[in-house]
Amino acid sequence: MAATSYMIGAGYPRTQVPQQLCSWSEHVISWLDDSNLPICVLRYEDMLSRAFGTFSEVIRFVGFEFNQKKIREAIQASSFNEIKKQEKRHGFREQSIMGRDFFRKGQAGNWKKHLSADQVDRVLQTHGKVMQRLGYLDTAGNPL
Repeated sequence: MAATSYMIGAGYPRTQVPQQLCSWSEHVISWLDDSNLPICVLRYEDMLSRAFGTFSEVIRFVGFEFNQKKIREAIQASSFNEIKKQEKRHGFREQSIMGRDFFRKGQAGNWKKHLSADQVDRVLQTHGKVMQRLGYLDTAGNPL
């Protein structure tokens, strides 16, 4: 992998797991193939379209006690509308220094309204292989 030499989370005190700063594809592959940690892959689209099933998988993965009521409450408390309200009230640490909201739309597929055909082609050229692996492309390599 041709990652840069920059790392985040490597200093003291540690606030994150140390990780290389690299392209999106390199970052994903580093977790999928090169991680010594157990991982649970979550796609935002799945959290939106089948929230209860997706979050139930996470609960099982981390070994917590399964409780349907608590899962439903957690889904509501972490809904896009709720985190957007929290961001308006309290801000968000990872917000851009440009002052834009960190949480933008909360919609799967919204990129289709904002990226040009050229931009989509560049993303597919650069990240298509990993996108295919994660189920973002059909068998012909077209975005779903």
